Amino acid sequence: MIATEQIKKEGKSHDTVGCIALDQAGNFAAATSTGGLEGAPVGRVGDSPQPGCGFYAENGRGAVAISGDGEYIARMMLAGRTMYHLEKTDPQKAVEESLEELKKVGGEAGLIAFGHDGSIGWAHNSSHFSVAFAGSEISPRIYLSKAEETGSQDKILKGAA
Repeated sequence: MIATEQIKKEGKSHDTVGCIALDQAGNFAAATSTGGLEGAPVGRVGDSPQPGCGFYAENGRGAVAISGDGEYIARMMLAGRTMYHLEKTDPQKAVEESLEELKKVGGEAGLIAFGHDGSIGWAHNSSHFSVAFAGSEISPRIYLSKAEETGSQDKILKGAA
């Protein structure tokens, strides 16, 4: 857990939860939920509820969920860009390419994505991005940042098409 004092000290709070899922039939799903941004104007709509911005899923291609600076993520339609990259590369490279493109407008983000084959990739340009994943063929794993991960990409469901 990130200490509440650290969040207050940094003056930032990203209370977004994202989830991507792949079932045994090869169906992808993605969702995000946010606690909002303190001090935001009434009526502000961040990236979380906007498909193609904070999340997206497409059977046969993959899924992505994103957390971070919503205005920048939405401006770049970052989930849509990640899905585009998934068409031609693995999910780890796809999320890294999307983070590289985010540099055009600034902002921090963390992304987690599935490839069409069930492979997983995740990356962030923030100080932390907590992720957890599990599957029928791998034990649950939890990381507070990419630096903690010691293994390479995992297959959540082997043979998913």
